[in-house]
Amino acid sequence: MDFVRLQTPPQHGDTLVEPPAGQLAQLAVSNHAQLGALDFRILDVSASETRQMVRRRLGLQDDRVAVVTGHQPEFIHPGVWAKHVVVSRLADALAGAALDLVVDSDAPRAAALHVPTVRAGRLTVMDVPCAAVPPGSAWEQVERLDAAQLTRLEQTLRSMLGDRFERSMMPLYLEGLRGRTTADDWVDQATSGRHAVEQSLGITVDDVRVSRVWGGPLLAEMMLRAGDFAIAYNRALADYRRRYRLRSAQRPIPDLLIEPDRVEVPAWVYRRGEVRRRLFVRSGTDHIEVFADRERRGVLERALLGRCATASEALASLEGLRFRPRALALTLWARLFLADLFIHGIGGAKYDRITDQIIRE
Repeated sequence: MDFVRLQTPPQHGDTLVEPPAGQLAQLAVSNHAQLGALDFRILDVSASETRQMVRRRLGLQDDRVAVVTGHQPEFIHPGVWAKHVVVSRLADALAGAALDLVVDSDAPRAAALHVPTVRAGRLTVMDVPCAAVPPGSAWEQVERLDAAQLTRLEQTLRSMLGDRFERSMMPLYLEGLRGRTTADDWVDQATSGRHAVEQSLGITVDDVRVSRVWGGPLLAEMMLRAGDFAIAYNRALADYRRRYRLRSAQRPIPDLLIEPDRVEVPAWVYRRGEVRRRLFVRSGTDHIEVFADRERRGVLERALLGRCATASEALASLEGLRFRPRALALTLWARLFLADLFIHGIGGAKYDRITDQIIRE
């Protein structure tokens, strides 16, 4: 990739595709072969076996190419949504799978729609709240809208958009929200609304919620080797800052903390109704102690955590405790164990040079 080219296109209608679009299908097929042969170890199995396990859990056949993208379950602008078009079209061309990782582990600032409206003869943009967002909580904790709330939302949007409401895709989106009668939460409703719009435009992408798929052997590996992983992670960040002359220790993201008796893992940990907190571990001879920031949350047996067959069961033994990835950990997992080609936005593509180095180390 030519990272120098990763600049926002300046003109209306401009596009940025790097590497060139004509190479993407070939790259996906080549990646599929190489990733399927990875032989380094994750716990007690090879990376290729871990990859097969993850993909089969999602119903992906071994010979099927997966083209993947991802974003938070919020209202997105066309530049972000264009990734869905690329993923869908490329997967169709390869008879493969088009997947969208719904990052419901991220913490939203607000679940609001930005609506252009005219007031007193002036054009302005108003924020219309669509769901109640608990401060500091993950998207997966945002509750679904009931029928009365959906009706009020539609009335508000009709009032603000006026005659433009029926000419917009908002009626189709709201129909999608209402149609998901089995939705567990706002994330299910929001993705259902987006699906309705996408299907009307001939775009088909299968949503995969991060909260329901991430973890298992990779998380166990990071916890068991937390010190080694943190050193590699921090070294990759230091090299990135040096290369791009970034002076702040917070940019692009903070280092993992390595304390005398505890090490930070690039994941969040919380229970239902709680805010997200950073995951720390303390290693013992035959166990791993788990912390949410400074609060001790439980103990895991090394013997169970260290086997691929029992790692997920061991992690689930801490009743109700949710482990969710931070940005680099999620992309690392997706690139190694799920995707044959990952379609990024500009920011994600730049930061993945950090992930490249972590993987190598």
